[in-house]
Amino acid sequence: MGVKLAKTAGFCMGVRRAVDMVLDIAQRKGKENIYTYGPLIHNPQTIELLRTRGVIPITDVDEIDTSGKASTIIIRAHGISPEERKKIKEKGIRIIDATCPKVAHVQAIIKKHVSLDYTVVIIGDREHPEVNGLLGYAYGKGIVVGSVHEVENLPPLERVCVVAQTTQNMDEFIEIVDGIKAKVPDTVVFNTICDSTERRQTEVKNLTAEMDAMFIVGGRNSANTKRLARISENQGKPTYHIETADELKEIPVNR
Repeated sequence: MGVKLAKTAGFCMGVRRAVDMVLDIAQRKGKENIYTYGPLIHNPQTIELLRTRGVIPITDVDEIDTSGKASTIIIRAHGISPEERKKIKEKGIRIIDATCPKVAHVQAIIKKHVSLDYTVVIIGDREHPEVNGLLGYAYGKGIVVGSVHEVENLPPLERVCVVAQTTQNMDEFIEIVDGIKAKVPDTVVFNTICDSTERRQTEVKNLTAEMDAMFIVGGRNSANTKRLARISENQGKPTYHIETADELKEIPVNR
């Protein structure tokens, strides 16, 4: 059985940068506690590796005990809202910012256009931490749209700025943008989908034309990985979304 590895396999730049930063901090740490604000990435195996190095994921800054030794909190690649950042600073906790530069760029776009009296529409997954962080930069003037069907439910709007979750599906983004433009003529659009995401999605489409089956390896709670699996499935190929090599034992493939 022939196996082909995707050229774009592996962590994207933003995630690799965040993981490298945390590993470096963990290696040099003294007695301080090191936390990540939420799982650093949506990959259980990597999170467990970091835990063995003394890095603890938390979901709320109130989980940090500030009465004892010093603490450092690392903001993950997805970024956080200004309100969350303010809360951390008020507790006197040292912040290491591992927000992906691509995400930080989207934050800046939102902040600028809200100041210009635009309503910001974020195309993405409503429950995703990146989207939650981006919404914070809209200061109450942000709306999340997850599908083209939700465009019809938008309230009357005069000026709209559209951005995307950096791991959004390109085809879905274009379809939703077309719907928004038809509804709100005064719309400015920023394609903020990461170029790494675009390359992966394109490669998956191309590989499905060559392969008999596709294995998408990554965390089951990873939006990026789930989208890649969905793209493969939509091309009509048998697709298996797995996290570890052990799962291959349960899949009937010719060896």
